[in-house]
Amino acid sequence: MSTTPTPAPRDAFDAVSTSFGQGWQRMATLLFTGPGATLSNWMRWGAIILLAGLSAGGGFGTGGRGIGADDAPALNDLGLPEVDAARVFALIVPLVAVGLLLLLVFVYFQSRFRFVFLEGIIAGEPRIGGVFGRTGRAGTRYFGFLLLVTLLQVAAIAVPLALAFPALRRAVENDELGTLFAILAPMFLLVLPLLLLLGLLRWFVHAFATPYMWLRDEGVLAAAASGWRAVGARFGSFALFLVCYLVAAIVAGVAGALAFCCSCVIWIAPAALIALLAIVSLAISPWLFVFTGPVILALGLVIGWIVATITAPVPVFFRSWTLAYLALADPGVARLAMQGPAGSAGPADAAPPPPAPVPPPLPSPPSSPSSPSSPFGSPGPGPTDPGI
Repeated sequence: MSTTPTPAPRDAFDAVSTSFGQGWQRMATLLFTGPGATLSNWMRWGAIILLAGLSAGGGFGTGGRGIGADDAPALNDLGLPEVDAARVFALIVPLVAVGLLLLLVFVYFQSRFRFVFLEGIIAGEPRIGGVFGRTGRAGTRYFGFLLLVTLLQVAAIAVPLALAFPALRRAVENDELGTLFAILAPMFLLVLPLLLLLGLLRWFVHAFATPYMWLRDEGVLAAAASGWRAVGARFGSFALFLVCYLVAAIVAGVAGALAFCCSCVIWIAPAALIALLAIVSLAISPWLFVFTGPVILALGLVIGWIVATITAPVPVFFRSWTLAYLALADPGVARLAMQGPAGSAGPADAAPPPPAPVPPPLPSPPSSPSSPSSPFGSPGPGPTDPGI
């Protein structure tokens, strides 16, 4: 990063292009050109990205024509023994309960690893030890926010469907396609904007509120307000950033899917083993999943780790880009990033602050373009406290 002050952006395009360039440079330094661009660090980035739920790889779904009920082969056609439906149902209920519990645990750790990832971008190295233990407060707050948004999204779909269920059932029973469409179309037009709004809120908190939650120890609402005051003050610039971000996300999604397909020679073997274990467990006894389930889960994590490692440049770039844009809107974020998160001793290469009631003196800015101490460079001109 440059040691000279970053000039204030002249206009909306300058703010977006400058932050884009800084984010790209940060990603290149961390993963390709910097002293920390090693294979072991790539694997650490992949592990953190996977645990944070930020992998840019493609999914396991397949495209093409779906198989209908008439041409779907039965288990007997494949030479496999029949599966007792009662036994399967008796196993499904506890599996669903355990699955929901594991999902909550995973989302909780995912929330904490979002801040491990954020600290890695700020500090310039992917570290779990010494960082994860300090994410409890911010991670728990973020976990609560994710649960609330998820419940609202489920309610936005479930409540209209529940209210319209009697009419939908009559339309299906009487084969009234016109009535069915007349019920579902307005429901879709009403629910879709709400889902999009909640999705945008989730993205905004991740992109612009979590830095304040980590660096200032603010709650979700206070951090979201701080982020909005910073980027919303220049609404034209933020709107342009949002459009450019969306376009870049689409391009990155396509690139991630291509990388996922091209890396199939690496993950095809564990994926085939997962399919084999699942088929054998269903054919012999569903209770075998008690033993094969952990193996399938472990193999799935290995595949996810491989994909997250290969596609690591995508989430590293987007996190660096949003941080750089926020730092242009609020130079205080850059200074806070150089000090480290609230209540910590600062970055690993910074001297511990003296015990004093006032904030410690800021460490000197990085001395070379490859220095990973701050993703923002020196703070540019502007007010020291932009009303946050």
